[in-house]
Amino acid sequence: MTNYHTPGPLGFFFRKCALAVRTAQIVDLIIPEFSLFRSMSAFGGDGSDQRLNPFKRVTEKPVVFWSGIVEANTTFREVIYDVPDFFDGNLKIMAVAVANDATGSAERNSLIRGPFVITPSVPVLAAPGDEFEAGVTVANNLEGSSPDAEIELRAETTEPLSILQSPVQKLRIAEGREQSATFRFLVHDKLGSADIRFMASHKGTETKRRTTLMPRPGTCLVTSPSGPSSGDQCAIGDSASPRTFR
Repeated sequence: MTNYHTPGPLGFFFRKCALAVRTAQIVDLIIPEFSLFRSMSAFGGDGSDQRLNPFKRVTEKPVVFWSGIVEANTTFREVIYDVPDFFDGNLKIMAVAVANDATGSAERNSLIRGPFVITPSVPVLAAPGDEFEAGVTVANNLEGSSPDAEIELRAETTEPLSILQSPVQKLRIAEGREQSATFRFLVHDKLGSADIRFMASHKGTETKRRTTLMPRPGTCLVTSPSGPSSGDQCAIGDSASPRTFR
């Protein structure tokens, strides 16, 4: 995605350098650290009435690992990294080494994929009372599976969501092929981050994939000073007439 290239240690240590200039500043002693300043402020409100977004969506962390400095010699050493189950794709492994009399670098690519590759398509937000459909594509990479292998696809949700139809579907997917399925969900009145987990299994072999959704109010925060009680009010909407979308 970023077209990142492994750094070349020879070019770095033997590069041509100009005269260096050393600078100093005391701004850090006058202005507080930016992270502290950001934590004390938030968009919306004014004065001491500051608000943070209460509907924060939980997302997957980037797949990256740094082993730190490893002392190398003639003894074989091993670095272990457990790849998260939600990652499928190409993983680049890079190493840069330096000694008193030599430098070097190397890189290798490793294709990471489970027996089943699950690709969900879920909206990132919804309002209470909404009904939506989520599409899921399952690719069968299980070696030795029959041309007419029966794959069980199961969906599970956390409390803000519920499944309107059967949570289990049977798919016939040959090895090296893929097929899509559709699940229908209902959003309840509870707000906040919600999880949807999809599991594909065949004869004891299973792959899991999690995706997140953020139920939030259908309208933004408003201030009604002329109402029965002044302050912030938020309309969630009429759950008796849900909106349906794909």
